[in-house]
Amino acid sequence: MKRILLVGTCASGTTALAKCFLQRSDTFVLSQVLKTFAENGEPVNLDVFYRNEYPYPVLFNKETLGHRNLSLCEFPLFEDGHLQDPENYFLFIFRHPVDVWHSWRKRGWDKDREYLIRAYEHLYRSYGYAHQTGQATAINFSKLGEGIEEHLRGICNFCEIEYQEEMIVWDKKWGNRRGGNTGNPDIDTYPTFSEERILAGGGASLETESDHYINERVGNLWRSACEV
Repeated sequence: MKRILLVGTCASGTTALAKCFLQRSDTFVLSQVLKTFAENGEPVNLDVFYRNEYPYPVLFNKETLGHRNLSLCEFPLFEDGHLQDPENYFLFIFRHPVDVWHSWRKRGWDKDREYLIRAYEHLYRSYGYAHQTGQATAINFSKLGEGIEEHLRGICNFCEIEYQEEMIVWDKKWGNRRGGNTGNPDIDTYPTFSEERILAGGGASLETESDHYINERVGNLWRSACEV
């Protein structure tokens, strides 16, 4: 079984990509499995992905870092043994941290900007560590809107799976056959994929003191990961 882990901060495009993989006929999609351990104050059990209960040849799990407390910003994503398994693939999606902060603020998640900074640093460190194995790749959120099919084909090629046209036709809801109802209307009810729903990132406007602070602290990590 191929196992694909997608990681990003909250509000960085993980939901859209998870919904794309949900449409595949060969993929079992999970959401926030590791984060649930952290939310419940339990040790993160990475072996959950090695059970034989998943009825599809591809297992996809999306995780988001942030936003309510530090434990949800820095929970473990993998161990060395998982990085050495040739059937594991790691996707790290990077959206400009100021754009992420603007989304958090709209949702009322701006309790502490340090949560975003710590989540972003953990995302970048984890990517750097996994990237050394050749089994991790960075996805630039700001580029997805320039041609989602091309990017999905590239992601599938990296994960050594065939691209399926259904990935850009969202006719399967989250509770249909795989996963479970997330309570997230973007996943549960949005019927079709639209490139307009991928907002351009990377052109972040620095409007407030917090915007400047976040950009100074972790803006360089976005530029480094996305090679811009």
